Amino acid sequence: MDENVTPAYVTQIPGIFLLNPSLSIGENIDELILIAEGSFDDEYQDQIIHLPMT
Repeated sequence: MDENVTPAYVTQIPGIFLLNPSLSIGENIDELILIAEGSFDDEYQDQIIHLPMT
């Protein structure tokens, strides 16, 4: 492997969503559904998001 080339999996992470323990499971799921329906595939790449967003 060429040591001068950094693999993509080392430099990029998918979006990470931290669920809010004070919300019910259903409310956390609703938040995730809203995000999934209204986002581009890579919109949250390299980010850590705390729920709720709304």
